[in-house]
Amino acid sequence: MLVKENKIGIGIITVPAESAQLMADLFVKNGITALWNFAPVRLNVPADVVVQNENLASSLAVLSQRIKQQKEK
Repeated sequence: MLVKENKIGIGIITVPAESAQLMADLFVKNGITALWNFAPVRLNVPADVVVQNENLASSLAVLSQRIKQQKEK
């Protein structure tokens, strides 16, 4: 199996919201123990799987604010 042979532990989810849970399920089924989720949806995973949810809209807002502050210097 690719995941075990290559000692892959983290899966990155960058699909539309409607596909994210399916991807999470496939990752977990194949031995992935941590998910970095960029999809705008909360995932249902077993308790032993670590999930880090990212919010791109919020990150973009922070970046935009930092750019604005930089220009004001």
